[in-house]
Amino acid sequence: MLTEHPKFQGTLVGAHKEPTFRRTDENGQLQFEQQGRHHFVVDDNNLVIATVSDLYRVVQNTDFLCAVDIAADNLGIKIEPTEAAYSSGNSRYKLRTPDMHFQPKGDSSGVEGSIILGNDYRGSGGLQIKSGWFRLICKNGLTIGTIASYSTQRHVGDFDVYQFVFKALEKFLDRWEIERVLADTLTDRPYIFTNMAGIETQLEAQNLLKQYRDNGVEADIFVQMAADTPNRYQKDLQNALISNLRHIGQNMWAVSQAVSEMATHRLQQRSDGGPRTGYNFAADQWATRQLNKILAEAGIE
Repeated sequence: MLTEHPKFQGTLVGAHKEPTFRRTDENGQLQFEQQGRHHFVVDDNNLVIATVSDLYRVVQNTDFLCAVDIAADNLGIKIEPTEAAYSSGNSRYKLRTPDMHFQPKGDSSGVEGSIILGNDYRGSGGLQIKSGWFRLICKNGLTIGTIASYSTQRHVGDFDVYQFVFKALEKFLDRWEIERVLADTLTDRPYIFTNMAGIETQLEAQNLLKQYRDNGVEADIFVQMAADTPNRYQKDLQNALISNLRHIGQNMWAVSQAVSEMATHRLQQRSDGGPRTGYNFAADQWATRQLNKILAEAGIE
């Protein structure tokens, strides 16, 4: 069971109500007590980490992990815990799916299925499940290749934790065979740079893209991506493409992995050290748009 794994031992979350108003007499005897409508969310050391209303539903980490355990077992997905982190009322867990590992042709790195869980019980967040395939590019970390599912559920109202988890993992499982076929197909689609030089800004790429369209010519995939990428990342995009095409080969799989590298190691970064949730979501959206362009370029529906 996940909850018994040593990596997943940590803060468990409960909730209780406390009176918001008390009146005592001169001897300290309680005369009047009024129950409030707010919950105090506490950890296992009884330290208050949030105050939430009656509408808020606390989902303990143990309940969340048990739901993942049962759903994965029912779907036949083997999972192994790899990482757990706790910080200021936010829990994050990482699981690998060893039976969903594959090796694209020409790519020296393996691609591994992974599931990332989040439980934010500070009142502003909720449950998160992100699943997809990560490329093992270096010792320092992974690069997301494809996001199969990104599901969120706020801690509000009455909802079924198991059904939330089951639907997210079902989407992940449905993508498994597609992902392997997609990798093989993209490695068979050649790609050679034709319009990388001279593009330094998003506006230049957008103007070039418009020229292509006005002349009824299909724009190079790099021009399409550069037209959708902010100025500060133009050089990063070029470097990522050059690096992946050199290491993997001149094919569309290399281009897709350059997009993955950008989404993970460039677009998600914040210089002020603040929360990265919004940046992560924007990077995922950017990657999805570029991968759709690549599929269209490769003739894959």
